[in-house]
Amino acid sequence: MLKKLAESDTQSAVATLAYLQEKERATEAKSEAKKREGYLVGGLVNMGIGIGLMAFLGAIAHDKPAVGLVGLIPFLIGVALLISAYLAVPKRAA
Repeated sequence: MLKKLAESDTQSAVATLAYLQEKERATEAKSEAKKREGYLVGGLVNMGIGIGLMAFLGAIAHDKPAVGLVGLIPFLIGVALLISAYLAVPKRAA
């Protein structure tokens, strides 16, 4: 049906094709927004886990404070996810 519509030269065919292209662009923009939101949420969760792990390990190993630095691993992964949300998946200009 779309092939027949694309081959016809009527005004309604042009309007229908423009509508379908706009609908595809909107779907793609929604997908990119959802991906960006996933990076943001994942980054914040990892940062929270890292902070909690640093606090927990620092409290139970108070004689060796460097043990708490293990929490920097998930914290920095969270930072990297937040950065990638802004660099790798940029907002699309409307």
